Amino acid sequence: MWWKRKLDLQGEAFFRGTLAPTLESLQGLAEVGVEVEVVNPAGQEVWAANLRHRHWGTARLSARRGAVLPPEIVIRLASGLTDSERKTILNEAQSVLRLEVASQTGDVLRDRKQFLRFLGAVLGRDGVAGMDLLGQTYWTPGRLSDELRHDAALDIIHVHVLHVVEHPGGVWLHSHGLAQMGFVDFDVLRPAQDLLQNQFDLLRSIAFQIVEGASSGMIEPAVGADPVELVDAPTFMRSASESDRALRDPEGHSDNRVVCCDSKSGGLLSRLFGAKGLRPSRLLSQGMVEGQHLIRFSDLSTDLTAARARDSLSLLEPFRSEFADLQCVALVKMRYAPDSRSDGSEHLWFEVHRVNGDRVDATLVNDPFDIASMKAGQRAHHDVDRLTDWTLLTPLGQLTPRTLEVARKLREERPRILEFLRSRQKGSDPPVGA
Repeated sequence: MWWKRKLDLQGEAFFRGTLAPTLESLQGLAEVGVEVEVVNPAGQEVWAANLRHRHWGTARLSARRGAVLPPEIVIRLASGLTDSERKTILNEAQSVLRLEVASQTGDVLRDRKQFLRFLGAVLGRDGVAGMDLLGQTYWTPGRLSDELRHDAALDIIHVHVLHVVEHPGGVWLHSHGLAQMGFVDFDVLRPAQDLLQNQFDLLRSIAFQIVEGASSGMIEPAVGADPVELVDAPTFMRSASESDRALRDPEGHSDNRVVCCDSKSGGLLSRLFGAKGLRPSRLLSQGMVEGQHLIRFSDLSTDLTAARARDSLSLLEPFRSEFADLQCVALVKMRYAPDSRSDGSEHLWFEVHRVNGDRVDATLVNDPFDIASMKAGQRAHHDVDRLTDWTLLTPLGQLTPRTLEVARKLREERPRILEFLRSRQKGSDPPVGA
């Protein structure tokens, strides 16, 4: 199992003020029961301390001379942040503390969760944001608050970051963080707009297939669509067209990295002799076709997704209540066995009326393919053990166990969304920019 590996984690906590905070000023540590042992600083450290928590394990925290903030461009491109959070980091982060957490469990998804708990304690009420250096992901207090409200292990999207770079010739989407775990990162050139919104799981499928063993060659992220060929970045830069090559910056984006290409790009010989045969994946540039294509996930990745959905289901009812005025719709996906097969499952969507402990009162919204006893429109109670996913359909996209930043965007944009909904009800034109 790809997540069963020991990786020591490092991160940074950003604060206001040009001088790093003192250890005594970090009140958040004591508030959550973190024990602090002052130790002798080493090298360029100003001060250092060992941290211990009865449930989270141990960590090391230090202030260092000459610590520098991440480049502005990295903050601007980072995924998982709202526009407001991004501006706050850019404008207010001035000093840095270093956090180091050794592998506690040998499970990178669980270990990172413990890392985030330590990071949240270090930031306390005064910190601006934190960064997981291995995954290159940013964690603001709001993002940490949503993630730490439940005990679910992290999703694959939390262990790597996606950068979206816009050029006159198109968009360059690329990942960072998978290579640091021993796999390869991936590039998508000119991604479809839906790929960044409603079809985001297509990118998760690619990431899952990479960590499950695909570092080159053909993968099939969508059933019913053409496969995608993973081509190592240096080969792509030798063999692709000039306009496609111009979208990528090879500096720092060549080693342990693949480009998602069309599977009909040409054979091995044409690439060896420099033929301009490679072209970016048309599936990823055009997006999936509703009703024709289905995102492919392995049983392993489906089980991981389902486990996080079940362990975070406690968020759905509070979110549904919080955003009731925004006309959101709550759905759950449940797994049922088909009539004609003893193995395999159908994953069906239900509209939620109420979550009550280990049962969900919900109405089936789509007809099963091979379950005669179930029809769209039927309302019943369903065991949470069957749950494989949940979502809240919102005016800003789907809020899922993997995209909790949508909740923070809804809070920031609530006045504009309400104005838009009121104008739509009156039949008038929506406000500019809605």
